[in-house]
Amino acid sequence: MKLPILTRMAPRARALLTPAVALAAVAGLVLPVAMASDGDAGSARTAAATNTMRCFGGPSRDTVNPCRNPALATRVFPSPDDAVLYPNAPCEPIYDAQPFQCEFGSSAAKAKGTIALVGDSHATHWRGALIGVSKAYGWRGISMTRSGCTFSKAEPVLPGKLKQECVEWREQVYAWFVAHPEVRTVFLSQHPGKVVVPEGSTEWRTKVQGFRDAWRALPDSVRHIVIIRDTPYVTSKTPDCVTAAMRKKLDAGMKCALPRKRALKRDHAAEAAAVYDVPGVKVADMTSFMCSTESCFPVVGGALTHKDVGHITLLFSDSLGPYLLRKVRAFGIRI
Repeated sequence: MKLPILTRMAPRARALLTPAVALAAVAGLVLPVAMASDGDAGSARTAAATNTMRCFGGPSRDTVNPCRNPALATRVFPSPDDAVLYPNAPCEPIYDAQPFQCEFGSSAAKAKGTIALVGDSHATHWRGALIGVSKAYGWRGISMTRSGCTFSKAEPVLPGKLKQECVEWREQVYAWFVAHPEVRTVFLSQHPGKVVVPEGSTEWRTKVQGFRDAWRALPDSVRHIVIIRDTPYVTSKTPDCVTAAMRKKLDAGMKCALPRKRALKRDHAAEAAAVYDVPGVKVADMTSFMCSTESCFPVVGGALTHKDVGHITLLFSDSLGPYLLRKVRAFGIRI
């Protein structure tokens, strides 16, 4: 596989590129999955072609229909340096809306129904996979996310005005669902975050009850709540490890793997779903596509899983679309 233009550039020159320019530089490449920019209205949306790189990303860990491609063992795409330049999955801003929203999937005119994606930046990185789900169902998706702000009733610990802005965002999300009773399905994902622990409670109880109360506060029109379990994490040293493995033509996924116990953090929302009986709540756990029973891998089927310590790459997220779709269909969700 020919190295991307960005990989061949000097690091100093690469650092000067904006995401839009970076995408333009790779627009002529054949990439494993489609990519597009989600910048503001005036920005050109750059798409790269798709190809059929067998078993790339998620398919290489599919246990239902196993897929193996030895040629991917020493491939890594994107490289750790390039991953940070790629934008999130495409999403068209809806201006003058509260809370801030963008839309993906089918157009409003053609959609068979509308879903919502809610949470912090850990929800945003699942949009690539959810776009695949939306296309299969003919859904229009509305993304309402706020970095650092979990969708919970627990009091967040955030600096300065960010705390009040987070609380206001949550209220705006509730108001939006009340105003849109046609939206009956919501996908949620987030980092548990830090919370204020009331006297007599514990951090664990405060977090799980905060998520439970947030779900119960949604209007009755919301019938399906899909919790996408938070992803494993890598470390600040992982990118250098992957880069070194690439240079030596080693299997970076195996060489730089982390113990599962270290990489996979607690997801209090997923635990709340297991502890409390909230009607309509289901958990989509995609961990098996990143981890074995003992280890978690920073490269899966040639796809770099993470662009930073806690967020998965666009290409890897896209590759998980068919498997998130499989879980959604198993839940029997109809909108």
